[in-house]
Formats: sequence, C-alpha cells, structure tokens
Amino acid sequence: MRIIEKAMTAAVALLTAATVAGCSVNYGEGRGPGAGTGEGFGAAVELIPARDEVIEAMTGKKIAYIPMLYKGYMLTENWGTSLKRTLEPLGAEVAIHDPNFDNDRMLAIINDVIARKSADVMVMQNAAQGLLDNAIERAAQAGIYTVVLNQMSTRLGDAFVGTDVMGAAEAVTERAVADCDARGATKKLTVVDGMGNDPASLLWNAGIEKVADAHGYQVTVSHSQYDNAQAQSAAEAAMQQAGGNMCGFMVTFDLNAVTVGQSVQAAERRGQVRPGSIGVYTLDANAATCAELERGTVTATAAYDVQGIGTAGAVAVQNLLIDGRPAGSGHQVGFVPYHVVDGENAGTTTIACYQSS
Repeated sequence: MRIIEKAMTAAVALLTAATVAGCSVNYGEGRGPGAGTGEGFGAAVELIPARDEVIEAMTGKKIAYIPMLYKGYMLTENWGTSLKRTLEPLGAEVAIHDPNFDNDRMLAIINDVIARKSADVMVMQNAAQGLLDNAIERAAQAGIYTVVLNQMSTRLGDAFVGTDVMGAAEAVTERAVADCDARGATKKLTVVDGMGNDPASLLWNAGIEKVADAHGYQVTVSHSQYDNAQAQSAAEAAMQQAGGNMCGFMVTFDLNAVTVGQSVQAAERRGQVRPGSIGVYTLDANAATCAELERGTVTATAAYDVQGIGTAGAVAVQNLLIDGRPAGSGHQVGFVPYHVVDGENAGTTTIACYQSS
C-alpha cells in the first residue's frame, strides 16, 4: 500500500484539527488570538479579519530553531527554510542556531534562550534519548513553547512532528527480506545504527527486529555514532566476520548508508563478496541519496516527508501562539508519511529527493 497516497497530509491534519474546529474569528466576543486563556478564536468566520488576527498574533514573535546541526546538512536546512518561509511572512522572527552536532553546545544554546527568554517558541531536534527532557520542562516554566522535530523526546513538548521510524523500518525490512529470499541468500541482516540509545536507532532497530523475527532472520547490530568512518569500519568488519554469508545492511540514515554501500562495492571489487549479494537499506532520501539509489550504491530506502515535517512544525508554532494556552499545558504528536523507494521510483515519488532549500 502506498503510504504517500494514504497519508500525505497526516501531520498537518493532526496538528491543526484540535484548533481549526474552534479557531475562527468572532469579533462579537471581543477576543483575538494568543491571549493566554486557551480559548483560541470564536466560532464565526470573516475571511480577511481572520487573516489579520493571525498576522497580529504572529507579529513580533520570536522563534528559536535549534537542530542537531545546520550548515551543509540538507535535512535541517530544509526545515529551517520551511520555518522561515512560513513564519516570517506572518511577522515572526526565526533565529537559526547551529550546535554543529555537539550536544553540550546544543544544551548551552537552549539554556541561554530559556535564561534570557529570548524566544516565544523553541523548535528543536532531539539528538539523544532524554537529552531535551529537562530543557522542555524548564522552557514550559519560563513560558516558552517547545516543538520537537523528527526524534521524539521522552518528555513531550507542546508538539512533536516526525515520521514513524519504527513503521518505516518495518516497511523497508520487508523489502530487504523479499530481496534476500528472491536470491536465496543467507537469512542474516546487519544493522548499522547511530549511538544505539538515540530515539531513531531504538525505533529503527525495533522495527527491523519485529519483521526479521517473523521471517526467521538473524540480526546483528553495530553502532556508528552517525560517523561515516565508523559506519565504514562497521560494514567492513561485518562482511569479514560473515565471510559473505549475509544478505543486507540496515543503516539508520541515508548519509551513513551511502558510505556502507560504497564499502560493499569495494568488497565486491576485491572479490570478498559476490556482486549483488548484499543489499543496503536505509531511512530518508535527499537528492544526493536518490543519485546513489540510481547508481545502485543504496538498494532501497524508506523516504519520508522531510518538507512536511518543516511545514507541520511551522503550523504547530502558529497553533500554539494563536491558541494561547500556557506552555506545557498540552501535548500533540503528528507523523508524516513514508514510502519505500529504489532507483526506479525515487525520482517520481514526491517525498523523495528533497533539496536543502
């Protein structure tokens, strides 16, 4: 079933449903948005005044965007572009911070924003299990809303938007199993995840293991810390230990998957493994990854709606500011669609092959 056709607007619908139903303008009640009472708008709608009230609620609001890293990373640059394109025309200010994949630096930035109350909303990307829990609680105490993208924190902020990583892992593992069975390969898969205890790795591994167990496949796990050099070392060690008796790598994100795929191709050229005997499967598909799918470096991936995450995150920011309930008083979760693609259909799948801007 094509998930893209079934759920293209899932996250935006979920994040807006609670507020749209009771969020139209009613001037007779003499109340605009963002007043902090949690009432939102009244019931009657006047189109131009409704738009004006949204602009009034958003004008001057400060949004701090704090991903794991920013410059040169298509995923987070894409979200930053979506946030700025959506919120700044409405009168808000979006400040982008770049911790450059340094968790201590990320927490220092967040702590500074909270201490100075320099933002009305923080939009963050969770890098590790539990990393943002204390920050989310303190932000709520300071009256700052929190929107978390892509990797759920164990303490929910006001809103979370991401893809269903476990579901995506299940879908792409089904593809890997089908490929392996078709060529009569050994029922062995090797996972190359990130830190192992980060949300993406935990959910990715759970989805793979669920499908692998159902089909009688053995799974081993190596950690890469999301570092290409470590991903390469993990792949080379796995192929050497298996002696060619394995059928695929399951790599948590596409950037490391390209490196793993290149390692497999190098092993093929050395005669260490038979050509085409080991597939490489992963999550996400930016424009560069799509090129590698076409080259065969990566076999297949669960592409997900990266642009939808940025847009739904921006919608969540608007809903929080317009509705005006106190920070930390409500928690929303929304998933965007994913779809398994390969070199044949990635270019014609709307949620694959995204750019950074």
